[in-house]
Amino acid sequence: MKQRVRNISSTRHLLSVAALAVLVGAVGCASTPRDEAPRIAETTMETASVQGVGQEIVRRDRITEKQTIPAETDLVWGVLGGVYEQIGIPVTEVDSESMTVGNLGYEARRIDGTRMNTYLDCGTNFGGPLANVYEVTLSILTQLTKVDDEQTEVSTTIAATAKPRTNAGYPVDCTSRQKLEPLIVEKVKEALNLGS
Repeated sequence: MKQRVRNISSTRHLLSVAALAVLVGAVGCASTPRDEAPRIAETTMETASVQGVGQEIVRRDRITEKQTIPAETDLVWGVLGGVYEQIGIPVTEVDSESMTVGNLGYEARRIDGTRMNTYLDCGTNFGGPLANVYEVTLSILTQLTKVDDEQTEVSTTIAATAKPRTNAGYPVDCTSRQKLEPLIVEKVKEALNLGS
């Protein structure tokens, strides 16, 4: 009887150790640092109906807006995250090695107090601009590159889709109106007291 109790106890101990090993492995995988900086795909592919031809794959290249400002890169890096928060974009991606800040997908309704159609063209329907009436998922990243000791290049890439809020439907691609990218630069300049 004692031998049997010992075997049961030993089996339980082994199961506990195995469960602990699995848990530690899972935690280890979850906390493994990312090997590369956050990024947005440079191109998108979508299917479009072309009259007389049928279905056709359409490729769209994303445009990265770049602007150089007269400030040290470390100073710009110090205010960039705050600028995002100030205009209402929650920061979920930060990579100090590549100096990249952004968010790879959140539901955006307003930026800097302004409706989404100001910044995105998602098409229109009888209700008006889709960017204002659809649910917009916005991905945005801003990366800093040192030009020299007194200048920094600010590069912003935007990707967005919009889908109906009330029913199931396919999302539509949105394009940047190229107003949000310079807004970020202007807010950085304000934060650093650089003027326009």
